[in-house]
Amino acid sequence: MDSTGHTHFLPMVRASQLATVKPTPVEFVDGFQLFLKGDLNYLSGIGAAGKTTICLQLAAAVALSPHKYPGPALWLDRPVNVRGPVMFVSGEETANTLHLALLDVCVDQGIGMDDLGNLVLHDISARDDKALLSSAGRGKPVVKTALFHTFKATVASLRPVLIILDNRAQIAHVDEIDRGHATAVGNTFRAISAEHETTVILLTHPSVSGEKDGRSGSTGWNNTARNTALMCKPKDADEDGDSDDGRRQLKVPKANRSKMGLRANLQWAAGVYRCTDQPPRAGEDIGREGKARRVFLGLLKWHNENGISVSLNTKAQNYAPKVFFAHPDREGCAYRVLEGAMHFLHKNGQIRTVSYGPPSDKTYRLEVVKCNF
Repeated sequence: MDSTGHTHFLPMVRASQLATVKPTPVEFVDGFQLFLKGDLNYLSGIGAAGKTTICLQLAAAVALSPHKYPGPALWLDRPVNVRGPVMFVSGEETANTLHLALLDVCVDQGIGMDDLGNLVLHDISARDDKALLSSAGRGKPVVKTALFHTFKATVASLRPVLIILDNRAQIAHVDEIDRGHATAVGNTFRAISAEHETTVILLTHPSVSGEKDGRSGSTGWNNTARNTALMCKPKDADEDGDSDDGRRQLKVPKANRSKMGLRANLQWAAGVYRCTDQPPRAGEDIGREGKARRVFLGLLKWHNENGISVSLNTKAQNYAPKVFFAHPDREGCAYRVLEGAMHFLHKNGQIRTVSYGPPSDKTYRLEVVKCNF
């Protein structure tokens, strides 16, 4: 570190140092895998699409006290995966408007407003200087405003597990088509997520050309967030907008950690949105992929116990999926499915490579780290 406090090298972690470290598994706030936990996510949609309402529904579910309500808290009929304090920062809707909407949410969830002590509403809608981030113009740097520092101090005090910012146009006074501005805004809120171990959902409006994929302005916006969800009318709805039957879809046009093309069908009723899709069947998570992972772990355990080494190396003769595909106990799992199971288990730290034999041979095999069956 020099006299200015700067280090001379980038942060370094040798890959070999990770050999004994189990990586943190990918997690989502919600059961649809729309919003990546501990990172920045965008929820895009045209005005009046219902973004604020479904975010209030999510906020209420996450904020519900697990001590008073120890059972699963539901959002759109799916359990949420985190519970704790929630900050809802509103640059458009007043606290009274949010209050009225929350009354419907409470009725729908069968709770009282007094059960939402963990949900904190921050109404900055009437402020002239509501921007957290601002720039003097295209090509000019993005600066943090005084309100940003107040916001960050509030985050540090409340320690929320979820922050909802409504919306980008209000809290970031920057040039939308400036890639540097887009990247700076995204990086700032990703840093907030990392520093305070929280999830940020930033509501946005797409451009006219981006109504099908949620994009607006520079590609820097889409590139910075890890997940982007889009709330829109279904394809067969009235495109002119003259009539609205209350149907909506939540789609995932961009996903770094979940499947592209995920969608949920919604219907507006009694002040809230409800999912109209069939609920997942009990045990549905133990489907093809879950079965393949179980089979892979079982076969790897059997091979290790019998002194038969298999490899992660695709060029090796003992490449694990190839060996296991020939085994009679693979329960019908296809080669590619076994291969996908191997990569999933390796990424999530349930299997690992270890060296064996003479050091000069530089040979490696797979072994089970943790077996869940």
